[in-house]
Amino acid sequence: MRKMLMFVFVLFPAALFCQFSGGTGTFEDPYQIATPEQFNELRNYDGEMYGETFFILTGDIDLSGFGNWTPIGNFFSAVIDGNNHKITGLLIDRPNTDNIGIFGSIHIAKISNFIIEGGSVSGQNFVGAISGSMGSSASSITNCHSTCDVLALNIAGGLVGNNAGTISNSSVSAVVISKINVISYPGQLHEGGEYAGGITAINSGNISTSYSSGTVKGFNYTGGLIGNNSGSVSNSYSISDVTDISREDAAFWDIGMYIGGFSGNNSGSISKSYSAGTVTAAVTLVGGFTGSGSNSTNCFWDVNTSGRTTSSSGTGLTTAEMKTLTTFIGAGWDFATVWDMEALTNDGYPYLSWESPSGIESETEITDLTLFQNYPNPFNPATTISYALPKAAQVELNIFNMNGQLVQSLVNGRQEKGIHKAEFNAGGLTSGLYIYNLKADGKVVQSRKMMLIK
Repeated sequence: MRKMLMFVFVLFPAALFCQFSGGTGTFEDPYQIATPEQFNELRNYDGEMYGETFFILTGDIDLSGFGNWTPIGNFFSAVIDGNNHKITGLLIDRPNTDNIGIFGSIHIAKISNFIIEGGSVSGQNFVGAISGSMGSSASSITNCHSTCDVLALNIAGGLVGNNAGTISNSSVSAVVISKINVISYPGQLHEGGEYAGGITAINSGNISTSYSSGTVKGFNYTGGLIGNNSGSVSNSYSISDVTDISREDAAFWDIGMYIGGFSGNNSGSISKSYSAGTVTAAVTLVGGFTGSGSNSTNCFWDVNTSGRTTSSSGTGLTTAEMKTLTTFIGAGWDFATVWDMEALTNDGYPYLSWESPSGIESETEITDLTLFQNYPNPFNPATTISYALPKAAQVELNIFNMNGQLVQSLVNGRQEKGIHKAEFNAGGLTSGLYIYNLKADGKVVQSRKMMLIK
């Protein structure tokens, strides 16, 4: 009997190991997920006891073979690094089920570097591309991006339906809808359509350095980034178009409320953030930035693009003012480490420093000489600087300190057309702000800032 027990004990860890491509589940040696089938095995790690189990994706994951995906876990707890691989083919159609997403609900989990490309997720209450609900302040979503459409009866968020944790450096470019199901007039009885937001429908946690674009529709508590905020939000923006869904039936236009370009309702705090999408609503408590609530600091909305001249909080500006750097510097926004701004990126509005300027898909499509923001930024001690050449040129890429002194010359020579990268190691330098500029055929093309933090 003793030999049999020892035999079972030895086989059990080996069985877990065989579920993945490698790894032991530790920080130093995470379980490696290379296939959709191995990704599906994550559902065996539900519950708080797996909070310190580590996973990493080693390849793109196509979930289309699963058909109608079953959300993973009721209280999923683990540390998962998507490693910037794509998750494609996600389809969830469960209109009568709560807590819908890749993960049903997240308890104590840290999810990072996920890219969810396309797909659609629909459910009843608490619905998001990553999770229906992130209910613990110990959980986080970092550097996650989604273009997956989300539909719910109530509580629809682009990333998570309900957030009590931390979301940072993340984005959603999708359609997010909280849809009315049953409505009666003139008794004004309705079912559904409550809470919709580009990132999350309900936020009681912390959101920073994140943005939403696309379309958000809802009935009550609907906003470009957040439907209802009672937590903390900073350094974020929404260019999502926001629509009061009751306008789809003109008979009920006067029922909904709490509609805003950034947040439908705000009882928490919002700072150094803006919205620039359209706000289409004929309801009470609607605003260019927030529909209701006043606790926002150094926040703005575009009165021209939103079509709204009033808001319960924030400052309304013209499009021209929204595309002027001094507007935001005067309000104390950090353009050294958090924000950046240039005419060719984000249509001239401020964008977050972690974003890479878009528009170059291949070397054959390069039409402009472009210097990109370094990544990572801030950095310690190494970072990568990328630039695009539309034709062959004599190139110089130099690093300067804030006194204008040359720190290092990274590139000095002739290069062919294409996208080029240079590594900068600042191991011997002190913390602080540095400037790098690109010269082509003797002319300075562009300069950017980067922050070294040790």
